[in-house]
Amino acid sequence: MDPTAYWQKHAQALAGLYEQPTWFNRVIRKAMYLRTRMAVDAIRATPGASVLDIGCGPGGNSVLFIKEGLADRVVGVDLSENMIAMANELARRHGVEDRCEFVTGDFMDYNLGSQKFDYCVALGVMDYIRDPVPILAKVCDATRVYGDLSKLCARADDAPPNPVSTAR
Repeated sequence: MDPTAYWQKHAQALAGLYEQPTWFNRVIRKAMYLRTRMAVDAIRATPGASVLDIGCGPGGNSVLFIKEGLADRVVGVDLSENMIAMANELARRHGVEDRCEFVTGDFMDYNLGSQKFDYCVALGVMDYIRDPVPILAKVCDATRVYGDLSKLCARADDAPPNPVSTAR
């Protein structure tokens, strides 16, 4: 199944991870929620930040970046039309639709023009990228100022180990 069809098919299931996480998801996917919290905290440190949310999915993180991260503007890009429809609806329900723009398409094909962002976030995206170099280069081009590139791959030190990768 091609990636666009996959995310079209599974859009609703992914939305549940953000809007109403189950006990199971809060425990098993704790690292995902911690990475999101790290991004929100970083964004909050830049008053009036602009954020590019790559692979924005149903918009949960995009709305969070505005409401808790205090970003002024978020542009979300996702392959799935269903995800983008849910993101627009979520932004409307939270009253932040005037500060969110959601675009259907592949980030690598998305024409940024002269747009630059304070933060480019790709939470949960890199697991699906075969060659990270082109996407990281485009992220760097889209980011207004970047310094320590090691933060591109930051992880929460208190995140639990992945039980699958540590099993022997």
